[in-house]
Amino acid sequence: MSQGKAGIDISTAVDSYNSRDFSNAIKGFDSVIANDSSSANSVRLAHLGKSMVYLGNDKRWQSIDNAKLSMLAASQVKLKKGETFAGETGMLMDAVSEVIGTESKYSMVREKTSGSGQEISELRRELEAVKTERDALEMERDELIAEQELLNDALEKLKKISLGN
Repeated sequence: MSQGKAGIDISTAVDSYNSRDFSNAIKGFDSVIANDSSSANSVRLAHLGKSMVYLGNDKRWQSIDNAKLSMLAASQVKLKKGETFAGETGMLMDAVSEVIGTESKYSMVREKTSGSGQEISELRRELEAVKTERDALEMERDELIAEQELLNDALEKLKKISLGN
């Protein structure tokens, strides 16, 4: 395995990742990336490892944007003379790319729906206020109709009295 500046190789960084020591995993991956003697395959794996850290469920490290940047960096690693990328690296790139796509879609849906519970509660409050106002207006209308009927009755009595005289 290729060594990083601090003597860390890709397997040490992966071990840190597997033990959920993401801080040391990122340092290890960065060390492999920064070391000019690291193989192209190791550098690509280091970028993919960083992407996996950013896609993880540790809130301190979660970042779809950083995962995308690491994935982009992995895709731009150039082979050195006489090197080839391992088949597993290509499969890992495909898998990480799929996860980034899924996480991006999930993030967009979550953003669109994050305020909906609050919006629904606000709409319910507004609906209750409208219903209360409607009930008050219906009651006022009923009172006005009753008053109008009394006025009509009084008017009829006045007509009878004035016509009778």
